[in-house]
Amino acid sequence: MQICLNFIDSIKGSDIMADLKETCFNYIEGDKTAIFCSSERKWINKILKLHEKRPNEVKIIHHPEDNYGMLYAEIPKNYIKVSPPRQVNYTDEQKAAMAERLAAAREKKGKY
Repeated sequence: MQICLNFIDSIKGSDIMADLKETCFNYIEGDKTAIFCSSERKWINKILKLHEKRPNEVKIIHHPEDNYGMLYAEIPKNYIKVSPPRQVNYTDEQKAAMAERLAAAREKKGKY
């Protein structure tokens, strides 16, 4: 966590912060928890939702609003999982149906 904090301190107030999107997790073998930090909205939302559901397990250390857009949280180490994306083989009919749904949704929003 100290490495992430040092990096954030070094670029505070710079234009880099607006474009920087970083996610990292740190843990020590033998510990039951890990430190998770991210400036990516998808991960921030996910961790905040987990905190709402499991406040005893997911502890927010720094909220992004107060920390230059970076969320820091302590999470159980067994929450961390790295896996390849799932591969789905769609039939031609399924692809055509998905394309129709997408076109209808775009038309409904006024985007082409």
